[in-house]
Amino acid sequence: MNDVSPERSEILDKHSKPGSYQQTLFGRPRCDICPLRFKIQAKKYVLPSGPVPADIAIVGEGPGHNEEQRGIGFCGKSGVLLWDHLLPRALERLGRNPKEITRRDVWVSNAALCRPEPVRIESGYLMPKDEVKAVSVKCCRPRLIEELRAVNPKVIIPVGTLALRSITGIEKAKITSFRGTRTVVDL
Repeated sequence: MNDVSPERSEILDKHSKPGSYQQTLFGRPRCDICPLRFKIQAKKYVLPSGPVPADIAIVGEGPGHNEEQRGIGFCGKSGVLLWDHLLPRALERLGRNPKEITRRDVWVSNAALCRPEPVRIESGYLMPKDEVKAVSVKCCRPRLIEELRAVNPKVIIPVGTLALRSITGIEKAKITSFRGTRTVVDL
C-alpha cells in the first residue's frame, strides 16, 4: 500500500475490522473509498432513470443480477413485485390512481449504483456482502441526495432498510418501523 495516500490508508484500515466503518460521507459520490472500486472495471453501473422533475421517486438498496445485466433498475423479481403489487397499493394510499401512472412517470434509482458482492480489499480482509452493501450505500449517499434534490419528488418510496437510511440519514432506521407512514425528509 505504498502508493496509497495517508487519508485513504486510514479509511482502508477501518475496513480491516468487520463492522467498524461508520463514517458518514457528504458531497460527491465517494467511489474512491467504496469497497466495490476494486471490482469496478468488471461491474456495470445501473444508472437512475425517469423524468426530471418527477412527482414520485423510488429508491432501492442496490441492483440485483438482472438489473446489472440489463442496466435497468427494478427489472428482475423485485421489479415485478414492485410494479405489479407494491407501487399500486402505495399510490392508492396516497390518493393517486395507479392506472394513471406508468414507469415512465417515476424516477427510479438505488442507494448504491453497483451490485453488492463480497470483496477482498487491499488489506486482505474479505468484506461480506452485507457489509459491502452498507458501506457502498454510504459512499453513494451524496450522489443520491443530489439526484433527489434535482428530481424534487413529492413522494419518495424507499424499498429496503438501506434505502430508507440513505434517504433519511437515520443510521438505525428500519423499514418495518416506517412501513405505511409518511415522513418529511429535508434534502
